Amino acid sequence: MPTLMEEIGQLLPLLIGLGLLLLLSAFFSGSETALCALSKVQIERLRRQHGKSSTAIVSFVENPRRLFITILLGNTFINTAFQAFTAYAIIGPRPSKLKIFIATMTITILLLIFGEISPKTYAIKYAEGFSKITARPLWIFSVLISPFRVVLRGITNPLLLLFGGGDISQEDRMTTEDFKAFVSDRDPYSGFQLDEQNILRNILEMQSIESREIMVPRTEMIAMDIDSTIQDLINTAQTIGVSRIPVYQKSIDEVCGIFYIKDLPAWPRDEICDMTVEDFMAKYQSPETSASSTLIRPPFFTPETKNNAELLRDLTKEKTKMAILLDEYGGISGLVTVEDIIEGIIGDIIDEHDIDTELPKIIRSTSDASLFELSGRLSIRQLNEQFHLGIDEATADTVGGYAFDLFGRIPLVGEKISNENGIEFEVAAINANQISVVIMKLPPAENN
Repeated sequence: MPTLMEEIGQLLPLLIGLGLLLLLSAFFSGSETALCALSKVQIERLRRQHGKSSTAIVSFVENPRRLFITILLGNTFINTAFQAFTAYAIIGPRPSKLKIFIATMTITILLLIFGEISPKTYAIKYAEGFSKITARPLWIFSVLISPFRVVLRGITNPLLLLFGGGDISQEDRMTTEDFKAFVSDRDPYSGFQLDEQNILRNILEMQSIESREIMVPRTEMIAMDIDSTIQDLINTAQTIGVSRIPVYQKSIDEVCGIFYIKDLPAWPRDEICDMTVEDFMAKYQSPETSASSTLIRPPFFTPETKNNAELLRDLTKEKTKMAILLDEYGGISGLVTVEDIIEGIIGDIIDEHDIDTELPKIIRSTSDASLFELSGRLSIRQLNEQFHLGIDEATADTVGGYAFDLFGRIPLVGEKISNENGIEFEVAAINANQISVVIMKLPPAENN
């Protein structure tokens, strides 16, 4: 009768074989999960690396049918072998119901825990690293079983056509969110510098930013009455440093044209400078006059809720540089120029007419790290993005408007008020009944 050590010695090769089979089962299960869990951002980064593992990963992702057939054949063969050898080790030459039950439970538990759940959980968490380890040997295995893959393709293709399916292919197009993540990737293989990332990110966000967020508000618009003379328009444009001035009848809600100073050289100044805008438009403008050939062009009106991407397309289509924004009641809410939209993408454009007097959008106080000096025109959306405050953007468009809403009245300079989250807002400056500068103090929990 064999001793215990002899029995263990006889079973040892079988146990080692079962362990290897279980390891291979984990290899195939984890490889499938890891490769399928890769984001398009990670795939694009791997595509740029050109290593053997990276090449294998990209090849599998671009040919998912090859991946699935390889995994299917490998996993099926390994799991079948594991089940057979485990059943043989437990049941032996004399089967019984108890032995069959024990074998079934043992196989199920081992395959579930070590062949499926554990490797797949790890593969999801470390998809890229796991893929780099397993992709190359998996590719070699797929080459070795090429004849079997050809046979399986021959069987599955008619079945796919029978049930109305098409060829399995990888979706090549990135979603906006995929591309945002790719642009934001700081990995050197992403190929983007920080300033390039910011520009691309701003372009992608144009569709989610309404034109009223970047407009010059009605109260700050430089506009003139049609009773003004052409010389008055010229003087104002030269003094303030603008190239276009809206003109209106009676009130600013009745904008009737846009004065373009760059078109002035084409006109006889001696004849027109003393004319009022109304007389000029009556004499030189008619329905047949080309918009590009007149000194005062028809205004382009658009809703203030139009996003910046659509507005830029419309301005390009209309061949104009300025849009007059209308609120929901049809009144003028402000204006936006092409320059305003471009500044939202690449940052402020300073030309020879700009006066550097505007406060920066956000300034961290040097004396207190919890204090921030904010322009009243900073949008609530930008404030939330910068500080992750979660302020309701439906409450107001700008920081100044939000603070005004909190007070419920025109506050005095130096007055303070806190919102429901304990964020304190102090009025630092008021201009024409508008809060132009705000000092924001974050509570300790927000000060990071």
